[in-house]
Amino acid sequence: MSNDYMMGLVLIGLLYFVNPFINAQNLVRNYSFENFLFYPDNTEYDTFPCANWFPPNEATPDYFNESSNDKRFKIPNNVIGYCPTYEGKAYIGIIPITIDGYMEHLSSILLKLYHKAFNTE
Repeated sequence: MSNDYMMGLVLIGLLYFVNPFINAQNLVRNYSFENFLFYPDNTEYDTFPCANWFPPNEATPDYFNESSNDKRFKIPNNVIGYCPTYEGKAYIGIIPITIDGYMEHLSSILLKLYHKAFNTE
């Protein structure tokens, strides 16, 4: 076996054993979308119903919650189809971009700001 192959195996082995000790920081408030202000009863609203999140444009992303009174926004069966949560009791629906340029995005304020570590010029 070549040295490169052996080094690759050693690297994969190290990553396998080190991985359980590596934890990522969550820098987003309400990352699971479970804190909400109100249950939406339609797709047109002035304030996005999920706490700490806001749309950066005039679009209205959809908010789905297990406790919603409207069956179109209830989890797991809703207007999208059968879509259970990965974690928690809520999720959002966005449209990244359509052919005609329509977009539904969400923004949030990070808990901690990071500074640029090097000059990219």
